[in-house]
Amino acid sequence: MNSKTIGWRIAALINFAVVALFGTILRFQLAVPSCEVFNQKFVLDAHSHFAFYGWVTQAIYTLLYGYLSSYLKVGLKKYRIVLWLNIILAYLMLLGFWYGGYFWGTIAISVCSLMLSFAVFFMVVWDLRGVSEVSKIWFVGGLFFTLLSSLGIFSLAYIKAHHIKNNTLFFASTYYYLHFQYNGFFLFSCIGFLLNQLKKINIIIPKNLNRLIFYLMMASVVLGYGLSILWVKLPFEIYITVILAAVIGFFATVLLYYFVWSSWHLIKARWRGIRLFVFCYVAVAYSLKVLLQTASAIPMLNKFSYVYHPIIIAYLHLVLLMCVSVFLVFLILEQFIYELFRRFKLGLVLLLLSILANEIVLGLMGIFSIFGKPLIWAEQMLFVISFLVMLSVVLILRVVIKNKFNYINSFK
Repeated sequence: MNSKTIGWRIAALINFAVVALFGTILRFQLAVPSCEVFNQKFVLDAHSHFAFYGWVTQAIYTLLYGYLSSYLKVGLKKYRIVLWLNIILAYLMLLGFWYGGYFWGTIAISVCSLMLSFAVFFMVVWDLRGVSEVSKIWFVGGLFFTLLSSLGIFSLAYIKAHHIKNNTLFFASTYYYLHFQYNGFFLFSCIGFLLNQLKKINIIIPKNLNRLIFYLMMASVVLGYGLSILWVKLPFEIYITVILAAVIGFFATVLLYYFVWSSWHLIKARWRGIRLFVFCYVAVAYSLKVLLQTASAIPMLNKFSYVYHPIIIAYLHLVLLMCVSVFLVFLILEQFIYELFRRFKLGLVLLLLSILANEIVLGLMGIFSIFGKPLIWAEQMLFVISFLVMLSVVLILRVVIKNKFNYINSFK
């Protein structure tokens, strides 16, 4: 790990703890409605936007900064400025949405954050123009999807600013943004970091296979937006394109998993214990994500996913928590995983178990709702689980900060 990023990694973990804190507040107010202190909608908006910008985006920018520092000898100062700007905008967004939800101030901050992501895209493309490395196309591709996702934000801003009462347009814009963030920026970046991790143990994906998987996934994501809006009656020709996107994405994932499986004996030899367990944890979660996304092309199954709200929440948490967040946390802890594992073992294991429990409860809520029955004590269980997620991150942070406090001067 580049020592320049240690302070920023700690900052990203602090942001994850803040996300968990707001998630806990949200779940507490749902579990005990009589004790509602804050506007529920405002807390939800603050929680979701900070999760995207303050946690996931900040973590990806931090890890990308470490990646770039391996190839660039000059020009890194602008990426530190990016990290500062993104974290400032993320906290302004958190406070703004908490205070008043969507209004001119939060819309302006959101647009500024998007403009910053545009700048990052062009900076990375320019700085890596002479670099030939397997992860490069995944990072560039992921950042490109932030540009595409921005159309959803601009559409939402227009809807809010002009007080347009059109639920179809509102949800289509929301899912457009979420689709290209989740399936594009987040997952492409994580695949890039995965390939970079494998490269460190001398497992390098063949160039042609890497490009094939990349372009297949690009096509799947671009064409697959329709999978997010199948509740809209689509023309038959477009629906066929949506099915094609699901098949292409599934095939690309099979190719990626085949490459990993073909190198499994080397991975097991180099990654042991908790590192191998987390890798398998994320791989299983991602497999489930791909299977669910592919199955959503079936009309009857897709109907369930949009009629029963807990199923949507379960799917979003599957991607954001079990796939992306667990993987990013582990990458952030890469420096400390061997040296300090015994000390933060409790926090890390608690994080994995509580995130899994969250997914199980949300999944059960979805299944019970299909049969018209509520899951008893579901909101109370989700509150306890949210608290445990927050506690686990705090336990990890306590160990990392206590043992690496002398690196805080790298936070500059």
